[in-house]
Amino acid sequence: MVNKNKKAEQQSTFPQNQVLTMLESMNDGIEIIAENQQGLKEDLNEFKMETRKNFKKVNQHLKKHDKRFEQVDKRFEQVDKNFQKVFTSLAEIKQEVKDIKQELNEMKNQPIIKREEFELLIKRVERVEMSIES
Repeated sequence: MVNKNKKAEQQSTFPQNQVLTMLESMNDGIEIIAENQQGLKEDLNEFKMETRKNFKKVNQHLKKHDKRFEQVDKRFEQVDKNFQKVFTSLAEIKQEVKDIKQELNEMKNQPIIKREEFELLIKRVERVEMSIES
């Protein structure tokens, strides 16, 4: 019976040269995996570097655009101020024209218009005209 157990043991184990061949094959596979993993690491690092460079370029372009937008904003602020001045002047002119019309209506009902009053109205109209032209 001892012989049977020895034979069963011998049959269930691999011969030494087969085990060495399998270990060498596994070792080769592990080396290939390690090399590929190292290559992937290098590729990933290269990708990181390229991505950082690209982000720096993008950030530089964004900063340039931000400056341009700031300049545009300043210009619009100035345009807004200028329009506010125009609107204020226009409101003053409208009020002056309204006052002149009112005085003319009052003069219509007077039998005699003094030359001085009429000349004052002419001067006011000329001032309105000048403010429109300037």
